[in-house]
Amino acid sequence: MAKADFPTWQRTYRHAGVIPSEPPQTNISELDREFKAQVEDIRSKVKMLFSFPSDGDSSSIYDHFASVAPLSDEGKKMLNGSLEGVHNSLHGLIGGNGHMGQPEYAAFDPFFYFHHANVDRLFALWEWCYPDYWMNEGYVKDGKHEEWTQTYNGRTLNGGGSGPLIPWRHDDEKGTYWTNNETRFLTSDVHPKYYTYKEFLGIKVDKAAASIQEREEARKRISDFYDDIDAAHTAKVSIEGVGAVSLPAHFRAIRAFHLFIIDVKLLHRAFGRSYELKVFYTKTVQKKGFPDEYEEVLIGNVNVFATEDDAPCEGCISRRDTASITHGVIYIPPRIVSEIIVRTVTDRSKNNIETTARLVTEALHAKLWDVRGYELASAKGGANASPIPAGQAADEKYHPVTVTLKSAAVVHDDDDKTKPAHLGDWTDHGGLFPVGWEAKCDEVRA
Repeated sequence: MAKADFPTWQRTYRHAGVIPSEPPQTNISELDREFKAQVEDIRSKVKMLFSFPSDGDSSSIYDHFASVAPLSDEGKKMLNGSLEGVHNSLHGLIGGNGHMGQPEYAAFDPFFYFHHANVDRLFALWEWCYPDYWMNEGYVKDGKHEEWTQTYNGRTLNGGGSGPLIPWRHDDEKGTYWTNNETRFLTSDVHPKYYTYKEFLGIKVDKAAASIQEREEARKRISDFYDDIDAAHTAKVSIEGVGAVSLPAHFRAIRAFHLFIIDVKLLHRAFGRSYELKVFYTKTVQKKGFPDEYEEVLIGNVNVFATEDDAPCEGCISRRDTASITHGVIYIPPRIVSEIIVRTVTDRSKNNIETTARLVTEALHAKLWDVRGYELASAKGGANASPIPAGQAADEKYHPVTVTLKSAAVVHDDDDKTKPAHLGDWTDHGGLFPVGWEAKCDEVRA
């Protein structure tokens, strides 16, 4: 098994390759190629962070926004993605088989601090848009109220809003710890942060919004900046028979359009290190006078940012003991759905949401990918995919928990075009890869 030999490296590396016997070297061309392939997916993930409803349950919304492993009942059902998921994707993208791709060593790369400064900026924008959402002191799980907790030196402590942020202490004689509640907002006069961020799309995060409408208008501008799904109706997608959406009278769904989303759940400790699920679409490239060519296009990925199996941190041990699951989402660009329909359906007037979902499923394939740069296992979409050759099946302990295709209608407020779009009429189209996973290296073979 290829493994980065961090203790012997004398400098920072990114995408350093997978052969330990060779001297490491940053591969700029590979980093550039990966960045270009993933930029659309990452932008869509950031965009969707600002698509949460304005009237949801505080703890549940925050739980899902903040974590790839939400605990609350409602948090587990949401498909807006999380800030932690965006954070993880950038670690894998920048690092590969280098420092940024490994939790224990990421901070040795100077880019780590640029990255986390931007995560902090996105959080400040999100707090400004959603001031009523917070962790509070607990959440609802299996119909019961549970308190947030954290473990420190073998002790279980309060982990909610009033929980201590160990090891950060106040600058006072008592040596008390900062709490989560004291870190909220850049507008605070009680616990000033002494920093802010440059105005972004008219949003000054150091000044509270004057109204809900001002926040919603800001969410719309942020979504537009990151290529908002509002523009999706311009794609040449014809899907008849979308379900009715229960909405106020002045709301309407974009006619004949659904947004397709891949809902992913992966075992955090499946490989005992960082890895990711990548989903691809094979695009047909037609050239006059020449045979068709086929291009593998990355739709998106979900990154599991995991420590090595022998990592001694308490959080690492807890995730190992509880079989923690990483939840992520991948948004399929409408232009790709359009390409699939145009390529496959002769009479598009007879197309419907079920047909489109089947065609999308059959057009996709996926890979479990080690961030060090090699393929672990692969799968083809649809129930009619070719069976896995004898002796090539991947051990089930490495399989994703679920990879499901879902879709939603995109809904607008006709009375106010400055408000962000909403998603409704969710439809579950079932698992993407029911045939199974084929091992691509000895490590995962059954």
